Amino acid sequence: MVNCITNNKAVGNINVYDFDNTLYDGESTLDFYFFCLRHHPSLFRFIPVILYNFAKYKMCLISVAEFEALAEKYASDFVRSCPDSAELSEKFWINGSKKLKSFYAGVRREDDIVMSASFSFLLEPVSRIMNVKRLVCSEVDTKSGEVGTLCFGKNKARLFEKMFPGETIDDFYTDSLNDKPMMELAKGNVYIVNKEKITLYKRTEKR
Repeated sequence: MVNCITNNKAVGNINVYDFDNTLYDGESTLDFYFFCLRHHPSLFRFIPVILYNFAKYKMCLISVAEFEALAEKYASDFVRSCPDSAELSEKFWINGSKKLKSFYAGVRREDDIVMSASFSFLLEPVSRIMNVKRLVCSEVDTKSGEVGTLCFGKNKARLFEKMFPGETIDDFYTDSLNDKPMMELAKGNVYIVNKEKITLYKRTEKR
């Protein structure tokens, strides 16, 4: 099951944001992994596969099926090696929140939706810091390692349509062409975010 901190009441046109490298300067999952290494050195054995597959992700060379297979394969191993992952995520954001990008404060709206492939246990603490009320993430059981539907690629667009019926994406912000399915849903503008620079990628006639 995908986690969603939200009120699904239809409010019309809304803005949707990716999280990693869009609202956050970096990959929060990767940064969290290196943070956890300090507490659980046994996690070092995952470094090669994590770095390799993050590189594939950044180059848009990984499919939803591959992403799901990797999550299923390594999530339970990670949870066994890091049983206090939920508690560590709270500690991670004490300093990790410094990497949140400043531009968001100038465009934030109460009805914003943040959708991320990162897991909910990691992003729920920072969503409170950002005062984001509607967050949709991938889900993993931090006790069993069981993975639910991943909020990635085409799945992200399907989840938006399922969880927010009657709502229309006005502007969409992302850093990656992995989000093309979400770009196609936008009725307003699509923006590519690089650090604090925001570039118009696609202009659509707004309704």
